Formats: sequence, structure tokens, C-alpha cells
Amino acid sequence: MGFYFYSACCLFIIFSKATTAIDTISPSESLSDGRTLISSDGSFALGFFSPGTSKNRYLGIWYNNIPIQNVVWVANRVNPVNDSTGLLKIETSGKIVLRVQNTTAVWSTNTTASVQNPVLQLLDSRNLVVRDGNDSNPENYYWQSFDYPSDTMLPGMKIGIDLRTGLHRILAAWKSWDDPSPGDLTYGVELEGNPEMVLRKGVEKYYRSGLWNGDGFSGSPNLRSNPIFDYDFAWNETEVYYIYFLKNKSVMSRFVLNQTESVRQRYTWNPETQTWKLFSIMPSDYCDRCGLCGPNGNCDNNKLPACQCLTRFKPKLLERWNSSDWSDGCIHSKPLNCQTGDGFIKIGKVKTPDTTNSWVNKTMNLKECRAKCLRNCYCMAYTNLDVTRGGSGCAMWFGDLDDIKQFESDGQDLYIRVSASEAEQKKRAKVKLGIILGTVIAALLGTFGGEQTHANTNRVVGTYGYMAPEYATDGIFSVKSDVFSFGIVLLEIISGRKNRGFYHANQSGNLIEHAWRLWEEVSTAIDTISVSESLTDSMTLVSNDESFALGFFSPGTSNNRYLGIWYHNDPMQTVVWVANRVNPINDSTGMLKIESSGRVVLQVQNTTAVWSTNTTASVQNPVLQLLDSGNLVVRDEKDSNPEHYLWQSFDYPSDTMLPGMKIGIDLRTGFQRRLTAWKSWDDPSPGDLTYGVELEGGPEMGLWKGLRKYAMSGLWLGDRFSGIRDVRSNSIYDYNFVWNKKEAYYIFSLKNKSVLSRVVLNQTESVRKRYAWNPENQAWDMFSKRPSDDCDIYGLCGPNGNCDYNKLPICQCLRAFSPKWPEKWKSSDYSGGCIHNKPLNCQTGDGFIPIMRVKSPDITNLQVNKATNLKECEAECSKNCSCMAYTNLDFTRGGDSSCAMWYGGLVDIKQFQSDSDGMKLFIRVSASETEHRKKADVKLALILATVIAAFSGFLLVVSYISRRRRKLQASTTIDTISRSESLTDGKTLVSNGGSFALGFFSPDTSNSNNRYLGIWYHNDPNQTVVWVANRINPINGSTGVLKIESSGKIVLQVQNTTAVWSTNSTVSVEDPVLQLLDSGNLVLRDGNDINPENHLWQSFDYPSDTMLPGMKIGVDLRTSFDRRLSAWKNWDDPSPGDLTYGVELEGSPEMVLMKGLEKYYLTGLWIGSGFSGVRDVRSNPIFDYDFVWNETEIYFTFSLKSKSLMSRVVLNQTESVRKRYTWNPESQTWELFSMRPSDYCDRYGLCGPNGNCDYNKLPVCQCLTGFRPKWPKRWNTSEYSGGCIHIKPLNCQTGDEFITIRRVKSPAITNPWVHKTMNLKECKAECSRNCSCMAYSNLDVTGGDGSGCAMWFGDLVDIKQFQSDSDGMDLYIRVSASETELKKKAKVKLAIILAPVIAALLGLLLVVCYIRGTRRKLEGEGGFGPVYKGTLANGQEIAVKRLSKSSGQGLNEFKNEVKLIAKLQHRNLVRLLGCCIHGEERMLVYEYMPNGSLDSFIFDQTRREELTWYFGMARTFGGDQTEANTNKIVGTYGYMAPEYAIDGLFSIWRLWTEGKPSDAAYEFLAETGDVPELLRSIHISLLCVQQHPEERPSMSSVVLMLGSHNELPSPKQPGFLFYNKPFEAYPSPDNNESSSRNEISSLQTPRDSLIVQLIIKGANFQFILFGAGRRKCPGILFGSVQNPVLLLLDSGNLVVRDENDSSPESYVWQSFDYPSDTSLPGMKVGVDLRTGFDRRLSSRKNWDDPSPGDLTYGVGIEGSPEIVLRKGLEKLSVSGLWNGNGFNGAPNLRSSSIFGYDFVWNENDVYYIFFLKNKSVMSRGVLNETQNARERYTWNAETQTWQLSLILPNGYCDIYGHCGPNGNCDDNKLPACQCLTQFRPKNGPKDGTLRTIREGVYTLSH
Repeated sequence: MGFYFYSACCLFIIFSKATTAIDTISPSESLSDGRTLISSDGSFALGFFSPGTSKNRYLGIWYNNIPIQNVVWVANRVNPVNDSTGLLKIETSGKIVLRVQNTTAVWSTNTTASVQNPVLQLLDSRNLVVRDGNDSNPENYYWQSFDYPSDTMLPGMKIGIDLRTGLHRILAAWKSWDDPSPGDLTYGVELEGNPEMVLRKGVEKYYRSGLWNGDGFSGSPNLRSNPIFDYDFAWNETEVYYIYFLKNKSVMSRFVLNQTESVRQRYTWNPETQTWKLFSIMPSDYCDRCGLCGPNGNCDNNKLPACQCLTRFKPKLLERWNSSDWSDGCIHSKPLNCQTGDGFIKIGKVKTPDTTNSWVNKTMNLKECRAKCLRNCYCMAYTNLDVTRGGSGCAMWFGDLDDIKQFESDGQDLYIRVSASEAEQKKRAKVKLGIILGTVIAALLGTFGGEQTHANTNRVVGTYGYMAPEYATDGIFSVKSDVFSFGIVLLEIISGRKNRGFYHANQSGNLIEHAWRLWEEVSTAIDTISVSESLTDSMTLVSNDESFALGFFSPGTSNNRYLGIWYHNDPMQTVVWVANRVNPINDSTGMLKIESSGRVVLQVQNTTAVWSTNTTASVQNPVLQLLDSGNLVVRDEKDSNPEHYLWQSFDYPSDTMLPGMKIGIDLRTGFQRRLTAWKSWDDPSPGDLTYGVELEGGPEMGLWKGLRKYAMSGLWLGDRFSGIRDVRSNSIYDYNFVWNKKEAYYIFSLKNKSVLSRVVLNQTESVRKRYAWNPENQAWDMFSKRPSDDCDIYGLCGPNGNCDYNKLPICQCLRAFSPKWPEKWKSSDYSGGCIHNKPLNCQTGDGFIPIMRVKSPDITNLQVNKATNLKECEAECSKNCSCMAYTNLDFTRGGDSSCAMWYGGLVDIKQFQSDSDGMKLFIRVSASETEHRKKADVKLALILATVIAAFSGFLLVVSYISRRRRKLQASTTIDTISRSESLTDGKTLVSNGGSFALGFFSPDTSNSNNRYLGIWYHNDPNQTVVWVANRINPINGSTGVLKIESSGKIVLQVQNTTAVWSTNSTVSVEDPVLQLLDSGNLVLRDGNDINPENHLWQSFDYPSDTMLPGMKIGVDLRTSFDRRLSAWKNWDDPSPGDLTYGVELEGSPEMVLMKGLEKYYLTGLWIGSGFSGVRDVRSNPIFDYDFVWNETEIYFTFSLKSKSLMSRVVLNQTESVRKRYTWNPESQTWELFSMRPSDYCDRYGLCGPNGNCDYNKLPVCQCLTGFRPKWPKRWNTSEYSGGCIHIKPLNCQTGDEFITIRRVKSPAITNPWVHKTMNLKECKAECSRNCSCMAYSNLDVTGGDGSGCAMWFGDLVDIKQFQSDSDGMDLYIRVSASETELKKKAKVKLAIILAPVIAALLGLLLVVCYIRGTRRKLEGEGGFGPVYKGTLANGQEIAVKRLSKSSGQGLNEFKNEVKLIAKLQHRNLVRLLGCCIHGEERMLVYEYMPNGSLDSFIFDQTRREELTWYFGMARTFGGDQTEANTNKIVGTYGYMAPEYAIDGLFSIWRLWTEGKPSDAAYEFLAETGDVPELLRSIHISLLCVQQHPEERPSMSSVVLMLGSHNELPSPKQPGFLFYNKPFEAYPSPDNNESSSRNEISSLQTPRDSLIVQLIIKGANFQFILFGAGRRKCPGILFGSVQNPVLLLLDSGNLVVRDENDSSPESYVWQSFDYPSDTSLPGMKVGVDLRTGFDRRLSSRKNWDDPSPGDLTYGVGIEGSPEIVLRKGLEKLSVSGLWNGNGFNGAPNLRSSSIFGYDFVWNENDVYYIFFLKNKSVMSRGVLNETQNARERYTWNAETQTWQLSLILPNGYCDIYGHCGPNGNCDDNKLPACQCLTQFRPKNGPKDGTLRTIREGVYTLSH
């Protein structure tokens, strides 16, 4: 008994120890497949498992105590184990390793910390951790699985980012239920802007949580506190993460990503049912989808439709919105105006917008947040960051507000920016002002009584534009308010213009300020500071003519402050110079001073200097002045020479060169002035792009990137730089390059001071750009840029190369030179350059040949002698064997002065086409290459001919006998080897016809020792290799031997032992021989076989990178043997790259170019006559081709039409293209014939599923008809991967339809089905029955109706659109039945049915309206209500005013008006005849004024001349009355409130301040009136409208002023409210000083505070002009015009004309004279021959940049005029001559049913014009910069889209000069270029062989 008890105790102890250790392994232990680690409480297990049906083994963690094995973490997600040999270990270093068969590691951790006793433990929290077993802290982990989650988040796990290390913990879904590798569904913290949780599908945001607001996520109300879990979101300096905890440990809860459903699900375990119960899901509803409603949309699940616009917004595209396409979102209902002030409205209970463009501050309160947002014009919304404890923090959004969701009880408040007129404060103001009522100003004074001086009112009544400021804003009213109103009326009478709506072409103010500006003299801008002064952050210096300003600024989004100079009148504040580029200031404490020594210092907080000048000269009275040139200078104020500068900013330029600035070097001091680009658009610190003078050898201008030359100008030739073609004399600027003993610099000056131009460096684009200011559109237009093309890049073509942008390839060798490394050169690696064809021999004498029109070589090895002429220069260069070229240095004055000589390689040469560009360069070549040597050789040959003749005859006989003998001996073996023979390195096999050779070669002839066995063209001097045997195993050395064994196996051995390559022939053969055929095919055959084409093995079955004629590329279906091309890895490594070309067998066969495993280019289906996706592989004079597809084989092959031709197809790994070359025997080079991919649209799947790529449209990707972008926002940013989806869903059961898409490449063949015998009708029926069939087509389009059937299932990928009917194929795609023509017909029928019904209803309405209209005649409407005309019984006409309910006025106001009007009796005032009060009806009866109100005369240009009296008014106050208190105010909106001045534009005041008050009067008064009296009236009116009431004269004083000639006080600034500050009730002055003692007000107009917004609407067009300025209104400056008006005509023409001009078509200016990229009907495109004025179109730079591109369209008047499309200065396409009926080169411009056109050519004008035949049609011509085309569009009213109707150029033959001189381009032939009749190609035979077409043709007679 004791023994058993003892044994049991031992077993218990052992078992107990085992159970405590089962959750841990140490370095001495391992975990193998079949064993598990169990957490201490038994909750979780770690071990190996196989998911779903998969047999792969993974290491993972799962719940241990539930019957369902729910895996929550996987180690080797990407690398599964294929068997049960997996083994998990922990090494002594602490690294965890999962191995297969205890050897190969498939997964490991990256632990690097030192650990003494590492253990791997599975915790109860499900976390697998590595810790130190000796560490007393059990939570000190060296590694943990929680840092590397899979698809599941567990309690205590952090999902987020460690900001210290960058560790990003993110969930990634399983790819499928049996594949745990990561799918594309991820969940984690996003840090773009401000952090929030984001669910993504690939790169697309799919669901957002909204901002964390302290209590939860604003967009996740279902994450609030609940009985199961708590959660938190931590966001501090070290971490940002989301975490949750379980409230009850007995509960199990997890959330997991589901790839299939694209959701994030939370589950809780139900122990009763033993299942997981779904607790929550995200996205939970329709509105959780990210960005569903587009920008500024608000998604509300409780409304239908769910998408609504935010308050004060409207749909951007209404028709799309109404059709449930909300992708374009919403826009403001009223435009914002940040300068004059916007407002905010609150949107409650919403999810906060996408945080991508957001900003936060945790310490601001909501009031501070609002103020900051209001100041930043880009801030569109703000809110509290934390809504707990009353709210704190600030979050602001910039740009569109995306992904807002409306809740009923959750979410948070958001304050969004709207127009001030729509904001809450504006609303209250409008309500307050809307109650104001009044008709006669003087009557207001009757309400003041006794001792009253002023009163505060609760309700303000009056007319906008006439109320005094204190009354309009705060209701403070006095007699001085009445004076203000009188002043406004007086100004209106004098000027003949209304205060409200006043506009002046040269002013940006209303009538009051217009007068004030005329009165006050113009103040002089401060351009100077002295020693006693300083410039602080809030101040600016402005140059004398206000061209430039100096002050502090912050660039872009930066908060840093810099001291800089900018264009003062440029609303974009273009900065041209920065002082403290390297040391920005972090706040607004910057201060600029000039010390007594003349040193300029920029300090922070008046202490620390961040920038200073180095002025050392002694100066008595230093001043710092900003000149009109933009130059900031220090000078001595007492110096009589104003141009004597002690220091100037022009010596220290930033990134910009201004007129008068020198860029160069002072040779005396070495001081160098050069430009350096800004590092970025918001960082002005110096980048690495610089521009300056290069002095090595001879000077030139250079652009550098770091220390590397990037683009050089070429030598200065006296009047230009040799390498720049377009910096000639022009209308904008002159330039010069000065080079003497003192200086070398470049400088430019403006020809017209009114023009602005600057040169600036752009770091991002690595270019130097010149801009010119366009005053019309207030923008900088690019004038030129450097580099202008690829040939401007320094040294692109290497030494002795010549870059010609007009050739392909652009790099050519100089004449008498050839590529140094031909193979590299062919692969477009030109770095090695070129070498002489024949070696130089300086001793025996070399020669020189001229190269015309080239840029001079690099000046590094240049020697210059200015005193040597050209002849002496040649002699000097000839004597010096190192001299490689020479030329004149100065080409002016005959070009025979100065000498420049180059030594060494000639680098950076560029070829020009025009004789006026470039220079002549004489380069050194072998004497035999020169014409001089050739003539000498001819003479020598004549002398020696007779001597050599006899001896030569003898040698010929001997030679013939010898050659005959060798030929007989070698003819049987030279192309063949047998078993007894071998081929060693150094020997070759040559095919019988001498076409090909087999031998050993090295691809890099100069460097590599690797040897390969290959085949090449025997007669090609470049040894072009077409096949390689041992591609993978090169031979190191020349010991290679090729043998043929007795079995027929071909073996390539090294040192006759080791085999590096062999064939796999297994057929028994008696007499095996290896033969190289003339086709280039190396074959093994039986020598005894009488059939020479019976090959036992052939190299054509194992191609390399080249396809030769007769070779089959494809698949043998019997054996699955696949023949495909594979590119060389690079030019010196023939091993296979990842670029392959072969037949694709998925579905239906086509040719495919692959990059690795990815499709890169597809040919489209074979459709009988060619591939549907290839347009130019048709029959041609060079080759035929075929595609064979039968039961045994599928292959592509081609053959040559003439045996004398050579053509090959080759893959290029570097360029990822498949090229076809043809051999040019004359130039002994391969010329490119075609290339695939040939354009952007050839890239596989570029436009995504159901997209259609059209290279002739912009953007190239379009959705198929009946489809729309799946992800519109990404589509609009040119990210097309998501493709398109059906606009309307399919419904197979009720019936879909098919629409035809013509001229397209067939979709990818991944999911097609084909049948060769079906016809098209049967094909459609079959596709209709199968709901998965998305498209069908004929399989073979030949034979009339076509034959066969191809059907596609699923998405349609890789469709390309062609233009020609001979290209592509017809494709029938499935769409909703409602999208088809049948639906359109149904709509037409419905319209016909409804037409009579609607007509009847409209007729009824018209009758009712007519009857009601005859009952009363409305004469007008005022603030009181509508006014009607009537007749009393006695026949007297009356005006009846009826109180409107909407007026906001009641009985008291009604009685008040009756009382006051009754008291006012005057012959010039309307009389009140009676009144009526009956129930709610209140009416006033006035005498009727047949001539209307006085304003109808004053403001009418014609009728006002009928007034011969002068207006005057007085109001008598009784007794001691001076002011009155009133509770009810009566007045007319328009004569009381300068609050309108807040919104309006000020005018007369400006004229007053500028000393031109008489300009305010209309012409009739100015010409016929008493001018002094007129000026006095203006003076008095301005005194009446002063800002403060106590400063205005009383009405009695006004009467005295009008009736006397006493001196008047100066008026102060009127009350036009520049600041939104409440007016105080100003007390009456305590002293006896009258209000006439005014001083000049200190209140100045804030600069740039005025914004002009002019909107003119026509029938079809809308013109909007924006701008800003201190005194100038951007727009048009008029000449002498009496009454100028700006009109937008129905033609789209914006015109200025004189309203007094009887001719409505007499324009002072018109926009049609300054076209942009579009021509409209009636617009003239051409030249005014009298003035030289040229109207031409210029393209937009790109779709979001309307600045001019380099594509232009206009009339060319060189010779006979024609229409010319130019790319820069080069002709791209011409119309041909006008023949009276049309242009002979543009038949598609003939008159059509839509438009007619004409071409006018006379003594005055040459222009093209078109007009529409039907005014209801809209058509326009537009230039497309991207496509280099001029396109015509017509408007489709049904689809509401512009449809392309024609395009130019419309093919190769429209390209200017495509076929060279005397060539004829025919698009219907192949090749398109043909010679004219009786002409032949200039270079080449007459047999039709393709040649370089640009060389043109000669006549046969030549």
C-alpha cells in the first residue's frame, strides 16, 4: 500500500510540473507539428494547423476551450509549410525561428536585444511573448505577437503606431477562409492629417471612424460604453492607438476582418449555443461607406435619397445627383468671399469629415478656433477636438469636406464656412434691417422732441445705401443721420449714379469712396527707412511706383516668417527675393533695421540677429531703399549719385532674376552672382538647382544640379548663345552677355516698362523658366523654359555624339564617327559616346569637316583667342594634335573674328534645324574622310594605274585559282559539323548563303571574359546576335568546344570535359550532322535523310530574345511545348530577363508581352485579318504574317517578301518593349520599323475593368458607354485601377440589352468562350441566356458578315479605342435595358402622349394669369409694400400703396407715415390724398406721378439732361431742436445705411482723395454746369456722409453752405465701414468747436482689403472676374470712352463698348481678339495685316492649368497664308492652301449640316472664321496640349456631354513633313510614305525597301 501511495504522489508531482510548463519553451526545447503550447488558464493554444480544405500547415494561436478552432494569429502567413516537418524553436539570442525539416527557416522574429535566459510563453491574454526568464518583471517583453496582429484584434491589443519607432500595428484580413495570407482589407490608425481608425480595401478608404472626440469616435456611435467591453484611444507624443478591454473575464469577445464581405465584425461567444454571436459590424449601413455622397455631401440613412447636400450647399452636377450619382458632391450655394468676410453655420450630430486635410490644436478653445479658421481662407470647417467637460481643443478642415454622416442622436457639432450673407450673424442682421421702413428722409426728424439729442432704437428701418453707419448697425439715430442720407442723395444727383451698385472701371469702391478718393490727394508710398526707423512684421516698404513691396511673409503652408520682396500688384504675392532663406523666424517678432554703419540687420525680438549684410564702407547718412526695379539697396542719402549703392540685393539673388540684375562673376574679386532654387514651394532655403556663369575655358550660362552640369547654354556668339534657339529679340525683352577683363555676366532688360517678366528656377521640375505677366487674366504666363527638350540635358549622347530631337533615336554620332559600344548604343545607353571611324594620324596630316547648325561643345577643355581669325584658327588647331575642333567665337560682323578650339572628346553637342540657330563647327577627322584627301587620292590613282595594271592582272589570276581551290575544299563543311568534328572558340560556321554565322562571342567586347555560343548576322559589322545557346552558363575563357555525339546530342563543353549546355535529343540517328541554315536556324538532322527539312532538333524551337522569319512563336497543343521569346537581362548579359513574348492560352489565344507573371501588353484576339489590338501590322512591302490556330498548334509567324531584305523582332528588357527592325544596307544600320507597346493605351489594363482607353481623348481613360467610374475621386486623379461599373444595375431575369462599341481592341481573354461555327445572331442569343456573359463579338470579321462567336464573362479589361474604321472590331456589351435605344424610344412615345396634356395645363395657367393681371396693374414695390395704379371716380389717377405682411411693419409704422407725410407739404413732394384701414388691410393713397420718381431722371443718361434746375433741400427744425429720440424710424432702404458699403464698392471718395472730384459728375453737368458750384456740392455731400454723426453739419448748416461761398472744412473719411466694429453713441462735443473743424482721419484703407467680383450672365455664357488691389481694379483699362460698359454677348464674346455709341457692334475691346484655347462661332483666328496683331489659339498647359502651353493654332503668313498648328516653334500640321472652297489639306473642314466657314484674305486681314447654321447647336474648336491636337466638339443635348466630331492631325499623314521632301503621304497605303510620281527615294534602291523617310526623295532625272 505504501509503495502505491508513494508512486501516486510522484506521478502527481511530475504531472503538476508538466502542467505549469506547458505554456513555455526554452532554447533547449522545441515545438513540433502535433504538439501545442497551452496558456496558463487553458484559454488559448499555440500549434500547427491547416485552414479549411488546405493541406498547408501554419503555426497559429486559437481558442482552446471551445469546439470551434477559431484561429486568432498566424506566424507564417505568407510561407506555409507543405508537410508536418515544421519545428518552432527559440534561440539563445531570443530569436524565434520556424523551420522546415529542422533546416530551412520559413518564419522568424527580428529580436536583437541581448537576453540572458530567453523563453517563449503563451499568455492568458492570447499574446505570445519572448521574455527573460530571469527578469522579475513578467511584463517586460522583448517581442510579442500583439505587435504583429493577423486578422483578429483581442482584448489588450493595441492597434496603432508607435511614434518613436514607427512600428505600425495593423490588422489584415485572411485572403480566403482557407488561405491566411494577407488580403487587401486592412484596419488601423491613419495619420494623414489627424488620427482616426480606417478600414481600407487596397489603397481605397472604405470606412472611417471619424475623429476621436474624448468620448468616442464621432462616426462610430455603436462603440459607446456597453456591458461587454470598454475601450480607449490614446494619442500622445509617443503613441497613437486604439485598445479595448473586457468588463468580465468570463466573456470572450473579438473582432475580425472579413475579406469576402469587406467588413470588420465583432463577435461574442455564447456558451449556451456554443457559437459566436455577431455583436456589431462596420460598415454598418449604407452611409458608412467612405465618401459615398462626395465632397460637401451629408449622408443620412433616415432620408431618401440618403445623400443630401450640407446646409447652404447645392449639387455640383444636378442631373448626375438626381440620378443617384453623388460622386461629384456639392458646392456652396453662394460663393465665399474671404476678404470681405465669411461666416459659419452649425451642423449638429454629424460624423467629422475625412482628416486628410485637417489640423488640430489641443489647447485652443472654440472661440479661438473659430477666429483662426476665419483668418485662413482655406479653412472650410472647425469644431472642438474634445467634447467632454464643456469642450476643448480645435480641429480645422481645409478644402472639401468628405465623408460626413448625419446621426439622430450621436455625432458632434461641426461649424462649416459659408458666405457671410448665409451665416447666422448675417441672418440676424438682415432680420433687424428688414424691419426698417421709410419714404421721406426729412420726415424722420419730426419724431425728435424737446431736449432730445439722439436715440437708440430697437427696430431699424431704412433703405440700404442711405442709412448712416451708427443707425444701420446699432440703431442710433439723430438729426445727423438725416444729414448723412442727404449727402448720399446729393452725391447721386451730382454724379448721375446710384450709390448702390456703382461701378467704375478704374476704381474698386462705391460712390462714397469714389468721391473721397477724388478729393484726397494721393499719398506717397514709403520706400525708405533710415537709422532711426525699423520695419516690423506688420509693415511693408513699397517702391515709389508701387511695383514691389518688402515685408514679412509665410510661404505655402509654412508658419515660418521670412523677409522678402514681392510684386506689389500681383494678387498671388509672387516672391522674388528672400533675405533669411536659411534662418526663418518662428513668430511675428521679426524687425528689420539699418545701423549707423550702413549694416542691415534682421532681428528676432529686437535681439538675436538671423540675417545681416556685410557692408563695410564708411557712410554718413545710410538709408535702406526699395527701388522700382525690385532692388533693395543701401545708399548714402547725402550722396548726389542715386545709383551709388553700398549694398544691393541684386548682388545676392534668390531663385529669381529680374530685369537689370547681373548673373555672373566679377573677375576682379571673384564675387559670383547665381540663382539657387527654393528647396520646395513652402521652403525658400536653397535647393541644389543653381544657375550662373561657367568660366572653364570660355564663359557660358549653366544650370547645375548639385555639382553636376545639367543644361548648358553653349558659347556666346556675339548676339546669342549657340545652344539656345528662342532667346532672340522679341517684343518683351532685350538681353546681353558681357565678357571683358572685369566681368562676365548675363543681363536682360524690358522693352516696355508696363510689361513684367522674370526668370525663376523650379527645383521640383529641375527647370529654369521665364514668365511674362498677363494683365488680363492676372496671371504669369510661361514664356520659355530650360531645358526645353531632352537634347538640352547635358552630355546626353556622350563624347562625340550629336543630339537631334527631330530624329529617332535622338542620339546620333557626329559625321565620321561611330558608337564606341554598339550594343549599349542600340539599347539607348549613349554614355560611351562615339569614336572616329578611322584613326587620326596627326603626323601624316588630318583634316576638318564642317558640322552645321550645332550647339558648341562643352567648354571644359576649351581655349579661346579673341585676336585670331578663322584661317589662323584652323592652322593653330591643325598643328596641335590634341585639338579636336575649332570655330569662330563671334559670328557678328561677318563671323571671322576670335577663335575657339576644343581638346579631347566633344561633349554636349545639339543639332538645330534652322540656319539661324546654332553655329558651324569644324571637327578633326582622318584625312581620308575629307574631300581634300579624296581629290589627292584620285590624282595618285591616275599616276599609279598604268604601273599597277599588269601586276594586278597577274595577281587576279593567282587569286582566282587560289579561291577556287579553297571553295571546293570548304564548301561541304563550312555550314555543317559531324560527329568527328567540333567547333572551337575562334572558329565559325557560316550558312550557305552567308547570311548567318555560328560561333563564340562576348557581349561586352572590351570588359567581359564570358564567352557564349551564339548565332549572328554574318554581314552585319555590329555582329547583331539573334540566338544564344548557353544563356545561363557562360564560359570563362576561350576553352569552349561544340560537339555532336553519336546519339545526336549536341554538347557545349569547357576544356573538352564539363558540359555547360546540351540538347535533349533522344531520337536514334545514324549520321547526325549539325547545320546552320540561311534562315538563321541551327538544326540537327540525319545526313542520310533525303528530306532536308526533317529536323531532329532546331534552335527555332528554343528562341532567345529575337524572332526571325519562319520562326513559330506559340504552343504545340499535342505536347504543350511552348516557344516564346525572353529578353536579355541587359545589353551585356544574355541570360533571360523577365520580359517574355508568346501565345496566351487563357480562354482564346492572343499574343502577350509579359513582365514576370504580369501581363504588360496584349495584341487582342486574332480576327481573321489581323489582331484586333494592332493597327499597323497589315500587309506591307517588307513582310507577310499569319496566326495559325488549329487542333494541333497555335502560333504566330512571319516571312519576308524579298530575300534581299532583313527584318527581325527583338525584346528590349530596359525599355520593356517589343521592337521590329529592318536593315538599311546603305547606312549599315538597323532601323526601327514598329514598337509594342506603341502608345500609352497599349499598357495592359490601364483603364481598369470596363474602361476604354482612347489615346485621342483627355484623359485617355473613359468608361464604356453605359458605365461610370467605380471610384470617381480616384478616377479624377488619374488612378483608373478601380475601373468602371454599370450606371444602372443589370437585371438578367427581366431582360438586359446589348449596345455596340465600334473600333475597339477586344477585351483580355482571361474569361472568354469561343465557338468557330456560330454566327453573330446565335452568339447574341447564347450570351443573352447566360447572365454572366458581359460581351460578345464575331471571332472572324473577314468574309462580309463575319463568323464565329467570342463571349466574355466578368469584367471587360484592356479595351482600346481606335479611330479608323479599318482598325479594331465591333464589340457588343451588356447593359441595363433602360440604357438602350429601346428605352429612348419609349421616352419619345411618353413625351408624345404627355405633350397635349401639358399644353392644355399651360394654356389654362396662362388664361388665369392674364385674367388676374388685368384686374390690377402693379407699378412697383418698396419697403412698405407693393404700389398699384388706380383711378378715382372723378378720373384722377392715383398710386395706392398696400402694406405687405412680409414688410415687418405694423399699425404704428403705418400711422407714423400718414402723420409725417401729411405734415410735409411741398410742390416738389408727392401728396398724400388719403388712407384706408380695414381689418388687416392698410393702404395709402398718393397722387400719381406720370413721369415717375426723380431717380428715373437722375440715373437715366438721356432723361437727366432734361433737368435744368439744381436740386436743393432744407429741413427746418423747430425751436431749440437739434436732435431727436425715436422708437420708430421711417425711411427707404437705400438712403440711410452705409452698411451697404460693407458689401458694396466705394467710388466717389476715391476720386476725392485723388484730387479729381469733378470726375464724379456725369458729363452733362460737368460740361454745362457751373464747375465751382459743382465742386462745392460734392464737398458738401462728403461733409454730410462723414463717419461720425457729430462731425456732420446740421441740415440748416447745409442749407447755408449751399447758398453761400464761405470756406468749407475738409471732409473726413465717409462711413463706409472698413471694419466690423459696432458704432458707439457719440456724445455731443463738450466744447463749442463746430463740426467743421475736422482733421484728416487716421483711418486708412487696408491694403488688399477689397475684392472685386463681377458676374455677367448671358444666355449661354457666364463671365466671372476676380482680383484684388489697393487702388486698381483688375480687368480692362479703357481709353477715351464716354460711357463704357462691359457686356457678355450671346456669342461668348466679352466686349467693352460705349453705351452712347449708336452702333451696337462697335467694340472698344473684345475677348475674341485674345482667344485662349477655344475658338467659338464668329471668332476670327488670323492676322490684322495693318497692325500685325495676331489672333491665335494657345492650348492650356494641362487640364488643371490654363496657362498657355506650347501648342498654338493660327494663320501662317510665310508665303501664302494657311492655317498652322505648331508645337513650340515647329510646325505640327498645316491646312494647305485655301482654294476658294476650302483648305486643300483639310477635307474634314468642309461645310457640314452643323457649321459653315470661310477664309478671308485681303489687304487688311487674313483670318479663318466659322459660324453655326443652327443657333440651337453648340460647337467649339479646342487645342489639346496632351494629344498635340486641335479637336472640334459638338454638344449632345440628350447625354449632356461634348462629343468629339473631328481631330487634327487625324493620322500620320497630317503630321507636317512626315515623308520628307518630294514625298507623298497616303494613309491608305503601307508604308504610308510614297514618292511622288517620277520620283524615287533619295537614299536607297527602287525596289520599295523601307528607308529613312526624312531624307526625302530625288527625281529620276537626277
